[in-house]
Amino acid sequence: MRKYTQLAIWCLLALFIASCGSEPEVCYPEAKDGVFVYDLEDVFTPQQEQQLQSLLANNLTATGNPMVVITHPSFCGEEPFQYATNSGETMGVGTDSLDNGLVLVLSKSLRETFIAPGKGLEGAIPDAYAKRVIENE
Repeated sequence: MRKYTQLAIWCLLALFIASCGSEPEVCYPEAKDGVFVYDLEDVFTPQQEQQLQSLLANNLTATGNPMVVITHPSFCGEEPFQYATNSGETMGVGTDSLDNGLVLVLSKSLRETFIAPGKGLEGAIPDAYAKRVIENE
């Protein structure tokens, strides 16, 4: 009986140690007022993140169109366009009446990038233009 108790304790200890090292992957960041950069993959230095944050805040003031940048190591298994669209919807990027938000997602690990404009910006940023920006920039 003592052998089985020790075995059970070792198994529980192994499970505990295995679960401690792995945090559940965050798929979509929680939207925060005034935050436009969600660097879940640690792609940017703090200075780069601050510069981008400032640039996107100024863009919102100038145009009224919110833009969000999200880095993610895996896109939670989704295709880049799905992840970008789902992120924008989940986070509520843009106004409901205008659907004028834009989400740029990138994954350094997957070497993938996608720009998803809301319906209100599709005239200004058609898919072909967004694709050209990604390919050339």
